[in-house]
Amino acid sequence: MSKHCFATNAETLLVLAWAARQAGLREALLDDNAPGKECEPLLRNWLEKALPQQVFEQNPPYGPCFERLYTWRLEQVEYSLVGWAMRDYHAVSYN
Repeated sequence: MSKHCFATNAETLLVLAWAARQAGLREALLDDNAPGKECEPLLRNWLEKALPQQVFEQNPPYGPCFERLYTWRLEQVEYSLVGWAMRDYHAVSYN
């Protein structure tokens, strides 16, 4: 089977690298086996569990700034490409 390769940004590759190391995440994505199925809610849920709110609350002067920066960077992620790569439908590369 031939694979298509999509160019993407650094944020997407970082989330893909993180996701590849999470035990059970690929299986959870494969349970929703439809290629067009939206995987963003599942991936965001796993990301929220990986970095709990207490991380930002431990640093009172800078915590809110770090949280906004983290949230903004997550908005740059192309979750569909992460899902496709994790399900082995497509490959991704850095653009």
